[in-house]
Amino acid sequence: SCSRNSNQEWPRTWGLDKDRLSDHVRFMRGLERIGRLNRAVEFLPDDEAIAEREATGQGLTRPDLAILLSYAKLVLFDDLIASDLPDDPGLGQMLHDYFPGPVRERFPENIASHPLGREITATLATNEIIDRLGRTFTLDTANKTGRPASDVARAFAITLDIYQLRDVYRQIEALDGPSRFPLQAEMFRAVNRLARRSVAWLLRKPGQSLSIADGHTSLAGPIGAVSDCLAQVVTPEIASDIDQKIAAWTIAGADATLARTVAQLDPLASALDIAQITDASDGTDVLEAARTYFATGEALKLAWCRTAALALEVNNTWERMAADASLDDLYSHQADIASSALAAGGLPEWMAARNNQLDRLQHTLEEMAQAEQPNSAMITVANGLYRGLGAA
Repeated sequence: SCSRNSNQEWPRTWGLDKDRLSDHVRFMRGLERIGRLNRAVEFLPDDEAIAEREATGQGLTRPDLAILLSYAKLVLFDDLIASDLPDDPGLGQMLHDYFPGPVRERFPENIASHPLGREITATLATNEIIDRLGRTFTLDTANKTGRPASDVARAFAITLDIYQLRDVYRQIEALDGPSRFPLQAEMFRAVNRLARRSVAWLLRKPGQSLSIADGHTSLAGPIGAVSDCLAQVVTPEIASDIDQKIAAWTIAGADATLARTVAQLDPLASALDIAQITDASDGTDVLEAARTYFATGEALKLAWCRTAALALEVNNTWERMAADASLDDLYSHQADIASSALAAGGLPEWMAARNNQLDRLQHTLEEMAQAEQPNSAMITVANGLYRGLGAA
């Protein structure tokens, strides 16, 4: 069945449906363009009804969303079964775990050669990405990157593996109960921020292998190393944010270990960039690269600029995509500048050689800070200045 975990989907999207109407409409129209959806047949709202809901601040109804969930899974399953993703050895454990314990113990070889193995694997992979990241994620990401849906699913499978997120998701699901829906929703959002950023990174990097085994070999180790030294390399502001989240989530009912794991995911998402910086910098270890990366974010106020970008008011899918692109750019600039700083002998040396550019950046950020609310134009200007610094 393609609806194994759909009962868990509500807390993951808790409180977001009215804010995601434009995403859902774009998803429906995308399915219509490829001939996979007829709104009239499914009693989904037409454009006139959508306009009325937008005017009154209403989203799709639960029955509407359930229909879109089913279509999202059917379309993605068809894409995956037509690809070679179900044959990736990295998903063999997923197929193995699908069967009951006695079957796994007595017939492990038969599981690997099961005549419906590809279909089962494609179904499980479909459930995993859509139940975790939502109905529209795969199609939206495929459209933004120009990559097939099977590559998006591969990148997500790599992300689950290298960050060990499957167990994290299960632990958050175990908090189930109406009184804990807000807690679940907040923690799911934290995990999904990392997952979305990781998928985008994997799809964006030239030459990045999307073999699950290759991803594990090249990235799991550096991510583990950054995780182990995170407390030593993050700035005091990031450390304080982690502590505040842990305190709030444990009070709300989360286990302290789970709260710490999830609270560290935002900075840990940068481990991919740090791994790349380490590979590109001769003689630089992970600890030095991580410390320089986070120090760069603080010294050049990149973290502040990202916070401003996150606070941008977005009223439709296009504005959200623009804000997301700005965030991606700001992370990329931080990695580029950190890499350049390491090549220059360290961040202080790098900054000393760029006083004029840094003064201009400082003046721009001060003007942004004086505004009641920085807008997208300001973020675009700041992004350009950071891009110049990264290329210098």
